Amino acid sequence: MRRYGVVTAVLYDVFSGERPLYRPGRVAAVESLRLAPGDRVLVVGAGTGLDLPLIAAAIGEQGTIIAVDDSAVMLRRSRRRGRDLLGRPRAGWPRIRPVLADLTRARTVLPPGEIPVDAVLAVNTLSLIPDWRRAWRTALAAARPGARVAVADIGRPVPGRPAIAAWSRWISAVGLGDLDARPWRAVEEDLERDRRWTFWAGHVQVRAGDVPWDAVRRDAPTG
Repeated sequence: MRRYGVVTAVLYDVFSGERPLYRPGRVAAVESLRLAPGDRVLVVGAGTGLDLPLIAAAIGEQGTIIAVDDSAVMLRRSRRRGRDLLGRPRAGWPRIRPVLADLTRARTVLPPGEIPVDAVLAVNTLSLIPDWRRAWRTALAAARPGARVAVADIGRPVPGRPAIAAWSRWISAVGLGDLDARPWRAVEEDLERDRRWTFWAGHVQVRAGDVPWDAVRRDAPTG
């Protein structure tokens, strides 16, 4: 995954185009997980924590968010957003646990003996990882059979939309995703009952599915 410096991390929420372009895909991905109070959710590439408020509102104080990122700088931003949530004068927010880890190298993101998660979310993350399939396998290794999984990411828009095409080329050029990675294919290939949404002429793709009930949970391969 791209390593972010302090300045980039601070400005990420501004220049990433979150509000005008990518928010609908993020919301659709979270809603597709059908989260319930008490759920345990693994966030792949927590970044600045944009997913945390959406998840926290659904899983409540009995839930847990495991926020994974391989950038200490971004994880600090995410942790700060989590503290802001927990510090608000309202009850019902879940435990938010940051984990510094590279999913292409780690065998697992869960401590030995910890129960697997109920849901996995990856928004605009996997396309940043050259070996995204390895990261995908590591994330799924932490999920229970029947867990819900959602991927939202960027790709090339359909022809005939020059403004969106120009934006997508710019966002890819500054390192915010490989337009040709198409990581949502993993949902279509590996999970059951996949569901699909597209936004902005196909530039934003969302896929959601369920881990097969006959899946055998095991640590992701490292070789």
